[in-house]
Amino acid sequence: MLAFLNAYKGESAFLDSSRMIQLLNTDQNRSAVIRHQTQKESAMDTSHSSINSTIELRLQEAAKILKTSETELLSFLNAQLGFVADDEGLQLLDAETTTEKVIADIMGSTYPKLAALAAGAILKGRDPFKKSQPDNPIIINTTTITSNEATQRSDEFSGSIISNQFVELAKALKPVQQWDDKALLENFIATRSEESEIELDRRAKHQKFVVLKNPATKNLKRYEPGQEDIDVETTLKLLKDSRKRTIPGIIPIQGGFAIVYHITALNIQDRLIEICPICGEALYEGYCEKCQLNFANVGEDERSYIRLISEYGPFRKDSLSDRTAILTSALKGLDDLKVTWPRLIREFDELKLTGNLPKLKIIETRPSSKPADPFFMDGQRSIGNKTF
Repeated sequence: MLAFLNAYKGESAFLDSSRMIQLLNTDQNRSAVIRHQTQKESAMDTSHSSINSTIELRLQEAAKILKTSETELLSFLNAQLGFVADDEGLQLLDAETTTEKVIADIMGSTYPKLAALAAGAILKGRDPFKKSQPDNPIIINTTTITSNEATQRSDEFSGSIISNQFVELAKALKPVQQWDDKALLENFIATRSEESEIELDRRAKHQKFVVLKNPATKNLKRYEPGQEDIDVETTLKLLKDSRKRTIPGIIPIQGGFAIVYHITALNIQDRLIEICPICGEALYEGYCEKCQLNFANVGEDERSYIRLISEYGPFRKDSLSDRTAILTSALKGLDDLKVTWPRLIREFDELKLTGNLPKLKIIETRPSSKPADPFFMDGQRSIGNKTF
């Protein structure tokens, strides 16, 4: 029996018919083959059911390079290396004994060799397309450490919020595309960086997944811009679920319900609201529905001057001709406005010098659950008497 198993293991995964008949001559041999195949299939099933999130991200990028699917790549690695995509598999994959060359040589027999080399680097957690940097010391505050020491310190770091010092160190070590979900979310909470926001949005397939603590549906708490208290545990769970299913806009939680937000809804720049300098209503992409004017190409100083004019007696806000005339002048520049309404020059210059010009932008205090569009109704946008 032992001799048979040794012979079987040495065979290719695809046996010719004569060899298979020879190996299956006895009931004992047949049982051994069935047990071997069952164990192999069981290992593959296990690798799919408990996949490590870090391995999953690496498989996604490697599969793109090899022009194959994640499932096929995982099955190939399982068949060739006995690789299982769980936490223990990640430890073995990152071990020093598992080199990029070993992985690339095995994949090179099936996939293009150059692609296999790049994929091998990705599976080891390295970006093959980033130019290598010399092993110069990294300076953090006044402490000098080598790259190897920096890597060790990053591995030892554990905490609910990543410090700014660690964030800068992590950026120097590897791109955010190779971070796991928890580290990436913690980085976003600490820095609100655009890079982290974009990567989180990509992983969620542009779906909602962010839940805030003390959600507005429970106590109407108003959050300070950029200081929203994110429920990390619930948010991470929804981020993982977003890869497999559609996430609803409201979810049940203990004691009530919570709104689910897009990660982009927490971007302060996306929450800026511009105010019409004439009537004070909100603008949509520079357009004021009430005044029927578009201020998109009017500068901030010009808008402030218009605001002063709108409060000036001779100007009639309800007159379309007056509103159109002021916009025409503003499009020519601030100097033209000053020539047309010279009595306001001194007041404008004093306000600008003291930093007290009219504020024509405000920031929403709570993230929107959907993009704000005051003219959007029944799938069409109505502006004035026109429908787009």
